[in-house]
Amino acid sequence: MKKQIFGIGLIILLVLSLFPMVISQEELTEETIAQDTMVEVFTMGQKIGAEMRLLQLEKAITINILGGNEVIAQVEEDGKDATELEALITEFEALKLEIQDLDPEDEEAVEAFVNIKHEAIEISKEFREIAKGLLEQGDKLAIASRIKGLNNTELEQYNEQIRNKIYAQNAEIVSKTFDVLGIENDVLLAKIENGEVTNEEVRNEIRDALQAMTSEEKRSAWTTLKESGIRKVVAVRAKIEKARLNIFERKAKRLDYLTKATERIQDPDRKARVQSTLEKRSSDIENRTYAISNRLEKAKEIGQNIRNITKGRGALE
Repeated sequence: MKKQIFGIGLIILLVLSLFPMVISQEELTEETIAQDTMVEVFTMGQKIGAEMRLLQLEKAITINILGGNEVIAQVEEDGKDATELEALITEFEALKLEIQDLDPEDEEAVEAFVNIKHEAIEISKEFREIAKGLLEQGDKLAIASRIKGLNNTELEQYNEQIRNKIYAQNAEIVSKTFDVLGIENDVLLAKIENGEVTNEEVRNEIRDALQAMTSEEKRSAWTTLKESGIRKVVAVRAKIEKARLNIFERKAKRLDYLTKATERIQDPDRKARVQSTLEKRSSDIENRTYAISNRLEKAKEIGQNIRNITKGRGALE
């Protein structure tokens, strides 16, 4: 009896672990990409999941833009030059344009997601470092108060869209799980899609179905669900690794979006200053990309030489 209950518990745990997590992205941090990217990409296998993650990332970048603009306003109020900060906000705007151009069903959507998120984190870190050197002692409290008071319709729209995508994604996952377990419950699926159900209700439905199964049927269901999960994990890791390898290549391609974002700046003098700063930053990125590319090629060459030597030793032995 204990083994049977244990088996049911494992299957329920596996199913619930596949649900999209409503990850708070109020602020992009370095820890976010390390801890959450695997979870986020895991749900991007279907169109709904990809749309959800891209919306969450776009919302996070929008929050950084809104907060950043408040910082810039304060820096200028203090009589200091905020051009570098404005250039970074323009880079955020370029990332946002890139997200909006992405096709969630495209195979490269995952790669783009990982790269854009990584780039957003780097921009956010740089923005904070520069702002730290420009802000006066009492500025932070004033900015925090202004940001807290922001009432942005765009953010509310993001929240509603993201919620609906999460509900739809949950319904899709549960529906596929129900198919494996032989469960028919359209009423519950409709409640999931409307966000009117708890994990406990889903857990109870699965538990009731499993308790009616034979040991062999439970074993088969567990194997099917587990193998599906393993395949997804392997695929996700491969996509993340590919994205990391191509991250500098995408930086070079991002120049078109930077141009579009810069064109949106209304004030001619401000636009000229930002363009000049961005040109310098783009040149620095190109130089770093070229240097890293050379190091990678050298590393590949050394690796191949080591493999050749190893093969030679094997032949001699």
